[in-house]
Amino acid sequence: MFSKDMTIDDFYSSIDPAIKKTRNSCLLEEQIRDIQFPKSHYAQKIMVSLCAPLVTKYRMDRRFVDTPLKKFWQEAHDGIFTHEKEYRILYDLLADDKSRRTLISMLQYRLTEDMKTYHKEGDFSFKQYFDKKIVSMNDHEVFINCGGYRGDVTEMFINSVGDFSRTYFYEPDPKNYAVAVDYFSSWQKDVLDKIVFRNCCIGKENGTTSFNASEAEDSHISATGSTTIQMVSLDEDISEPVSFIKMDIEGFERDALEGAKNHIISDHPKLAICVYHKPDDLWDIPKLIREYNEDYAFYLRQYSPYPWWPCETVIYAV
Repeated sequence: MFSKDMTIDDFYSSIDPAIKKTRNSCLLEEQIRDIQFPKSHYAQKIMVSLCAPLVTKYRMDRRFVDTPLKKFWQEAHDGIFTHEKEYRILYDLLADDKSRRTLISMLQYRLTEDMKTYHKEGDFSFKQYFDKKIVSMNDHEVFINCGGYRGDVTEMFINSVGDFSRTYFYEPDPKNYAVAVDYFSSWQKDVLDKIVFRNCCIGKENGTTSFNASEAEDSHISATGSTTIQMVSLDEDISEPVSFIKMDIEGFERDALEGAKNHIISDHPKLAICVYHKPDDLWDIPKLIREYNEDYAFYLRQYSPYPWWPCETVIYAV
C-alpha cells in the first residue's frame, strides 16, 4: 500500500522481494512487431485514440531511441534496484515535497505499471516548462527551445514575458520547422527579429547525424534514420549568455547538455529538461547538471495529459 506521504525509505522498505524478479511488459513482442504505425501525424492521433494501450507502448518503443520495447520496460523496472543509490541521491536533491512525491509516484509506476500511480502527482497549475512557482522570468531573457516542433513552446515563452532579448528555435524535422517559420512569419517584425530559427538538431558537438523525420512530435536522431542533418552544440552555436534552456529532444537530452556545458557553468541558465525518454534520464540528467554546477536547485514535475501514456516528465534546475 502506497501513501501520499511515503518517503524514499518507505518506498524501498515496502517492496516485496519477489517483485525484484518480475519482468515488466505485459504485451507480447510479436503483437508490437506486427503493427504498421502510420507516418501521418493525424493518422497517429486516430490510431492512438482507438488502440491506446497497445499502440502507445509501440510508439514509445519508437520514441525511446530505438530501444527494444521489452528492454526499455525491463531496464525501467530493474533500475529501481540497480540504481537505488542514485534514486536516493536524487530524492535528497529535490527542493520541495511536491518533487519528492512526484519521484515516488514515478518509481511506483515503474514497479507496478499502474498508470494511476504515475498520474497521481500530475501538475497542471501552470504550462509545461513555465511553472511560475519555480521559474521566474524578466524582460531580458535569452530562451533556448531545443525540440521546437511547430513553435508552441516558443509562443508560450513569448506570451509569458512582457519583452525578451532573444529566443533560439531548434527543430530538425524539415516539415515541422517549415510550419513554425511560416506561422511566425506573420508576427510583428520587432518580435520576429528576435527569433533565431535553426533547422538542425542539438548534440555534444558540431557535425552531422542520421535522423528519422516523422513530421510529428517524435522525430528523432536514429542510426537507421532516413536522412542526414546538421547537428550543433549550444556552446558552439550561441556566443551570447543564455538565461533559459528547454529540452524535449527524444532521448538525446544528455548529449545536448554535454554540448551546453560551458553555458551551464558560466551563465547558470534556468533549465527545463524532459527526463522520460530513457530509463536512466530521471536520475542521470540531474546528476550531470549538478556535476557542471552545484548551485542548482532541482524540481520534478509531471505533465502528461494522457491517462494511458507516461510522458512529459520535466526536471527543473534553477
